[in-house]
Amino acid sequence: MSVVQVGSYGAGEEAANCARQDGCRVEEGEALAELGGRVPAAQQVENAQEDAAEDEAEGEQGAAALGGGHGDEHDGRQEDGGPARYNILLPRLHKDLRLTFVRPPCTHTTCLRKNPDPNASFTSRSQSAKNQQMDSKTATRILSQDAYSVTLNGLGIKQAYGAQLPSNSPCEDRYNRAQSVPLWQDEKWVGVTIFDGHNGCQTAEHLEKELLKAVQAKLNTLEPESRNDEAIQHAIQATFTEVDKAIITDYTQLARNKEMALAEKVPYMEVAMAGSCALLVLYNPKTKTIYTACTGDSRAVLGRQNADGTWQVVPLSEDQTGANESEAARVQAEHPNEEVVKKGRVLGLGISRSFGNFRLKSTHEDQDEFGMRFLQGGALPKDDIPTPPYIIATPVVTVTKLDDRPSFVVLACDGIWDNCENYEVVDLVVRWLEALPERTLADMGWTLRLTPETVWWKKEPPAPADYPPGFDFLERWNNVDVRFRQERAVIEDLDNVAVHILRNACGGNHWELLRARLTYRPPFSRYVRDDLTVQVLFF
Repeated sequence: MSVVQVGSYGAGEEAANCARQDGCRVEEGEALAELGGRVPAAQQVENAQEDAAEDEAEGEQGAAALGGGHGDEHDGRQEDGGPARYNILLPRLHKDLRLTFVRPPCTHTTCLRKNPDPNASFTSRSQSAKNQQMDSKTATRILSQDAYSVTLNGLGIKQAYGAQLPSNSPCEDRYNRAQSVPLWQDEKWVGVTIFDGHNGCQTAEHLEKELLKAVQAKLNTLEPESRNDEAIQHAIQATFTEVDKAIITDYTQLARNKEMALAEKVPYMEVAMAGSCALLVLYNPKTKTIYTACTGDSRAVLGRQNADGTWQVVPLSEDQTGANESEAARVQAEHPNEEVVKKGRVLGLGISRSFGNFRLKSTHEDQDEFGMRFLQGGALPKDDIPTPPYIIATPVVTVTKLDDRPSFVVLACDGIWDNCENYEVVDLVVRWLEALPERTLADMGWTLRLTPETVWWKKEPPAPADYPPGFDFLERWNNVDVRFRQERAVIEDLDNVAVHILRNACGGNHWELLRARLTYRPPFSRYVRDDLTVQVLFF
């Protein structure tokens, strides 16, 4: 017989020890189920076997646990002076478990409760939730939990900011902060990346460690006479393709290596089976040139000030998805006799270019073999994938020349762009800039011309912050836009523009929307926000 650890899910270790000492035991038939949350006080001890039978009939969905909650101190007797009736706090148990008392039940107040009130646990939980309601400081702390700022003196970047807000656990996004990239012995560029993973974080994590270094190494092989824009574009494209090829071939070759332990092969499998987008921005301060490489649907956008104080919005990348007509046409042309793109997705995947994603780059036979080797499920139907690969990692690389006008670049994963348009993010950055103290702008070396009063966001007043109570996501289906809205824009994070963008993408001054999105935890948070990563470079 094994002692029931009563305190392990609600009453604490003290209660568990108390239960051990006072003889609460279980005779094991099968096994303990996963320890869960508080079990409602519902049944008495004498009904345990009957309840277990009912649980079995309902697919073992019900709890076989008996009663319980925290109660007031008592002397073990009912009000009428008779013997007290007790309910016992237990974990959820499988059907073939039998409760026995070796000695009379423990009377510790955290283990037992006399005549439990069925509404007590609900009241307790409600009060607990009320006590833990998020305040503005907590919201800021969550939004800023992975924020940074850095100055890259002498490299043409006056200031760089970044922030990340996870949704998945672990977060599937990875990134390289803005950093110096030494090239050709006598030059230093700036490199910054975002990797938006899917089906796991492993591919993105691998790229975070390897891709920028690989691009640097490839560029260092260029001879002085061939360091032109076209050669640099080709070098970046070749690096992306080579890194992805290594991911796939390392997996397939090592999987068949009988001299290598399975545990050593698993990391290679994970990197190949998961997937990731990649967004790379390289800046050459000598020529004031931005090279943007995009695989997938992360996006880079340039904001550049015009002479009249307005701002120009320049996309530096294009989303590579099945909804992009040019990408859909490219994929379909590579597989002319197949219906590859359906409803904007490539064989079910939203993006048309990606690292990893072994199942969309391999044959049915390989998928079947490696699925059995690693217990990773069966292959896609053979008729659905007759001519792999269906997605590629080769990026589209653009070249953009800067001038002396104030400029900045925003890099972000698709979770930001799902909530904001390009011009809205640029406007958010501009509004943040105009709210900065003059001294801060001077420290950045910026001479900023204020936007004219005729710009749309200055003409339209912000919405009041006191929204009607009772908000939930049913509003979304009643034509209430939960994406970013200009009238909800708020400026609270003057120390970091990336945090400022995160806050506004999640709700802005709509406190109930913002607080709700930040309160959700994995896996439920995935339905209200994606992993969010954003970086901003000021030139």
